[in-house]
Amino acid sequence: VLLWGVESASQRVLNLMRKGTKVHDMEKVLRESGRAGIMNLVFIMFGFPTETEEEFWLTVDFLDQNDANIHALSKGKFMLTQGSLIHRNPGQFSITAIREKPYGNTIEKVLDYDVAKGLAPSVVTELYKNSLKHLHEIGLSSCFGCYREHLLVHAARKIPAP
Repeated sequence: VLLWGVESASQRVLNLMRKGTKVHDMEKVLRESGRAGIMNLVFIMFGFPTETEEEFWLTVDFLDQNDANIHALSKGKFMLTQGSLIHRNPGQFSITAIREKPYGNTIEKVLDYDVAKGLAPSVVTELYKNSLKHLHEIGLSSCFGCYREHLLVHAARKIPAP
């Protein structure tokens, strides 16, 4: 099992994240590792600041096109955490306002924010909610609580005994 931080299928968003990866390379890597018998766990993040609706759907299309080589999918929405690079440099990511959330109990403090460009967090939440049924059909992730550990157990069952 290999875990891949794909995050987005928009090259512009990947560049903004400073991922250092290329979309066309990700497709090839998933295909080749799948051919080699490796299970791929793909991490996707929707709603990175400045992401557009077109880029949101580009990522969904990427998942659909590579479904045969995505054995598990960990999906979620971008969260602005206190002290992160983006929190410290909001202007570089078109964030215009940051507020404390009135709820939440995570170890890292998650913040609400507004953006000047791209999808507002509330729009991301709506698009994500409306896409969840479809996204649950990609890979095994909807069945797994602790992705890494459960997927390793699942993969081990597929290895023939000596």
